[in-house]
Amino acid sequence: MNEQQAREILHDAVQEENNKLFDLGAYLHWYPNDDRVTLDGDFTADKLEAVVWWMRNKTKWLNGRGVYEKEKPNDLPNKAPTF
Repeated sequence: MNEQQAREILHDAVQEENNKLFDLGAYLHWYPNDDRVTLDGDFTADKLEAVVWWMRNKTKWLNGRGVYEKEKPNDLPNKAPTF
């Protein structure tokens, strides 16, 4: 599986602005910084494989935290917020 194959299988579920996966047909919802996906519906093995490929390859990990591609390491908080 590569990105082109995953895009062909996932079609419109790919949200270009943030690499999120979302589809209301056979419900599919995943954020790039999450290690879990919500699924509800009928999925072929190919579609499941494409979802797993996307999850593994479209998340950038930094210190155990998934980050969006547009985020820069300097933009990430290095300590808990204070209130």
